[in-house]
Amino acid sequence: MDVDPEEYTPITLDELPIGEDIPNEIESIDIVEASDEWSQWRDDLAGEMFDNWMSKRT
Repeated sequence: MDVDPEEYTPITLDELPIGEDIPNEIESIDIVEASDEWSQWRDDLAGEMFDNWMSKRT
């Protein structure tokens, strides 16, 4: 079975929050502090993506 019927529930337009149901203020992340772990993960990911791209070019 591709889709679990209990997990897949189609949404109708009547069920969507429109207008006043949407809060005026939405919490968002404004600032993210850098960390050595995050920087290393980002650099590793960029290196893997570059290596993958280079291997497909040859």
